[in-house]
Amino acid sequence: MSAPRFVCSGLIGAAAAAVVAGMAGFAHPCLGAAIIGTVREVSVEHEAAQDTDGIKAEYRRPALIPFPSENRFTLAKAALGKKLYFDPRLSAASSKSCASCHSPGFGWG
Repeated sequence: MSAPRFVCSGLIGAAAAAVVAGMAGFAHPCLGAAIIGTVREVSVEHEAAQDTDGIKAEYRRPALIPFPSENRFTLAKAALGKKLYFDPRLSAASSKSCASCHSPGFGWG
């Protein structure tokens, strides 16, 4: 009686050959260029901020809030806005107000 032969040995050999060929293919420079694309040089130099006070002044909050002339500020509008901001009935499930996420204690953010 002869020794048992593995029928799958041919399939395992073919799979191992495919893996080795695949690794060799990815190491080829032409294939790598096809995967990555074109190579270009990009300058990454940044200009240093000349004047940090000037930059801060550019983004400083205005002293007064500008209101359009056709929609002037009134105390009634401010009270209505505050009431709506804290009213949970405006949410889809009537369970959360704007203040639930945008907490006044954390700067309204």
